[in-house]
Amino acid sequence: MVQMFFPKTAGEVLDLLEQSTGRAQLIAGGSALVPWLHQGSVATTTLISLRDVTELDRIWIDGDRLSIGAMVTMRHLETAAAVRRYAPLLADAAHTVGHLRIRNQATLGGNLMEANYGTDMPAALAVLDAVAVLRSPRGVRRLAIDALLLEAGQTARQYGEIVTHVELPLRPQSHQIYLKFRGRAEKERPCVGVAALVEFEQAGQVASCQIAVGAATTVPVRLPHVEARVRGRSLDTATIREVAMAYAEGMRPISDLRGSAWFRRTIIAVLIKRALSHIAHTSPSSGE
Repeated sequence: MVQMFFPKTAGEVLDLLEQSTGRAQLIAGGSALVPWLHQGSVATTTLISLRDVTELDRIWIDGDRLSIGAMVTMRHLETAAAVRRYAPLLADAAHTVGHLRIRNQATLGGNLMEANYGTDMPAALAVLDAVAVLRSPRGVRRLAIDALLLEAGQTARQYGEIVTHVELPLRPQSHQIYLKFRGRAEKERPCVGVAALVEFEQAGQVASCQIAVGAATTVPVRLPHVEARVRGRSLDTATIREVAMAYAEGMRPISDLRGSAWFRRTIIAVLIKRALSHIAHTSPSSGE
């Protein structure tokens, strides 16, 4: 028999986790955990619902950072004015998640803790330099997304910790886009997802270029040495092609039902070209 608890505060959640000594499962929206429970993939005698912990369900700006609570749903994420203003690619990525009923249930924290490589949030957050904030009775830890997500289904979260929110720097002058390709084997989850963020100098040269590729490997991938090549250059056709091919050749995609490694490598190059071309043609430096 499963016991279910409905704490009202993050502190109460931590107390329940401490009392359950390793046996409890946290449940947020339940879009991933509930099917696992029905399938028997996860066994537990204690469920701790985060549904009523309202402090985790908010979006706010603190200084030069945008903070998004762990219980913010994909629907809230895609429609929130602050997210659309400061992190539009994150809003666009949330909009592509499943269908409306799923987006009304699935939460940002739950998505991260699922650690499913075939999701959209990890790449979007990685390219935005997001940091996950984890709280426990021992204090607070801040982990970059690449430090939080270790492998498929595995995170750096320790038992007794909860993800309270995600922080990301405000970059209002950046140009952002998220694109994904869905394989025929699964219509909603990405075969490959590409998140790109570019900032320009006044002269039109690239000040910074950040690209994260998700769903092609077990964790999102950025190639800093490739990103660094673009700085100080124009985002022209030759540069875009160079970056796209460098990512395709520099990554080691996996093969699964959504696509083979060869297919994914091809899609990575295509999506990066499309993403950077869109940014190049819609930025002020394009003259359009």
